[in-house]
Amino acid sequence: MKTKTVQEILRKNSFVTITPDIMVRRAAKIMSRRKFGALTVLDADDKLVGIISERDIVWRCLAQGMNTGKTRVEQIMTANPFFIDAKEDITVALGIMLEHNIRHMPVQCAQGNFCGMLVISDVVKHLKKEVEAQIMPMLFEREKGVLSAAFAH
Repeated sequence: MKTKTVQEILRKNSFVTITPDIMVRRAAKIMSRRKFGALTVLDADDKLVGIISERDIVWRCLAQGMNTGKTRVEQIMTANPFFIDAKEDITVALGIMLEHNIRHMPVQCAQGNFCGMLVISDVVKHLKKEVEAQIMPMLFEREKGVLSAAFAH
């Protein structure tokens, strides 16, 4: 089965970048407005330094009694996250995401720039469609054969 690349299934406008010095509350508001589960954190040189996810905010900030208005993203973000090249096969992305329990993974495109955020649910949905597209014709042929045999007698 020939699967697609990360770039082929990546949603348009699938990511927002923020800097590590902004407050967690502002990051949460951006996530809420855009309906994103995670944001990419880049430094002043546009180098990926982390991501901040819903889980980071809940587990590392709120559950610890930290004030979202006084806590900087860099204090709770997932530093040095895994990322994937946009040209990589989605099955490779799925393997990395499952092995490391990753739900959001930054996507690196041309010249080392980050161009999106891969979400595991998008990968799974796409692979499900591919598997169904291959299995359904086989099931149809099998059922057609069973019906033909039943009416042949």
